[in-house]
Amino acid sequence: VQPATLAAAENALEKARVGGQVTFNWFGEALDLASNQACTGLDFQALQATLDAANRNRYWQSQPGRRQDLDHLQGQLDLAEGRPEAALQSFNRALSVNPKPGPALEQAAYLGSHGYPKLGLEHLAYFQKLPPAPKPALGMPRIHAWVLREQGWWPSELSYLRKNLEEDAAAKAAAGSNP
Repeated sequence: VQPATLAAAENALEKARVGGQVTFNWFGEALDLASNQACTGLDFQALQATLDAANRNRYWQSQPGRRQDLDHLQGQLDLAEGRPEAALQSFNRALSVNPKPGPALEQAAYLGSHGYPKLGLEHLAYFQKLPPAPKPALGMPRIHAWVLREQGWWPSELSYLRKNLEEDAAAKAAAGSNP
């Protein structure tokens, strides 16, 4: 990736009014490339610069979903850079924008799968303290939420993930490493 290409991407991200989901999907792929050093010029510093540009986008900052996405991406980058505590803070910020169980579970599992089950448990504890998210809009989103609530889906999934993270944290403690 040439510096001029990165500069153009940063400019576009700072001013875009559309494409937030494309950015979210691209960033995940770019993070894999940077982590594996598979693309010259695309490293963690370049990704941070693009993410900073997206965070300067006033339009996206006015949209809770985009703010949540950007904080989530920051958490992924923080973790890739070996900064697990910063990742937890980024994930907590993302979750505080719209506290739903899906992102809470995804982020806690992400921390656990990267070797930080205790931080995953901390993230779930943080989620439990947040006020519930507003009801979904009328229509299928609300019906879907109702079905999941009636089935006890989220409590079951939270319990399952918490159990796995606790087991992983105990195994890690027994092995003598305890991040």
